[in-house]
Amino acid sequence: MRLFLPLSIVLAVALGCASPNDRTASNTNATPTPTPTPKRTLEQLTSRANDILETPKEQYENWNLSDLDDVMNGLKEVEAGPKDKKKADQLLKKVQNKSAEIAAERVLLGPKPQQSEWDGSVIPVKEYLR
Repeated sequence: MRLFLPLSIVLAVALGCASPNDRTASNTNATPTPTPTPKRTLEQLTSRANDILETPKEQYENWNLSDLDDVMNGLKEVEAGPKDKKKADQLLKKVQNKSAEIAAERVLLGPKPQQSEWDGSVIPVKEYLR
């Protein structure tokens, strides 16, 4: 009497797996390890913070508040010597003040109103004077 087994079962037994699905299940259950994001250097954070500090009031509405938070969190996480940490803390205080100013301008004043297209002229007066 001959016994016919599917090829997948024969290969699974030959490779040492309990069932053919065990081999594929071990591959699909593997979770990828996230690549760690490199911490930004103090120079990069200083450059970005200086951009924020030099922003004129007219451009406050262009800033995304999450960008400001990102810079502030980066300055809080600076791991360096005491001199660099002191510089980062001073810069962080300035950025926090500027961020509060930008947020206050947005919240209190709201969006900048659109410029009116009216040129100051009155059409009936123009036609009367012709």
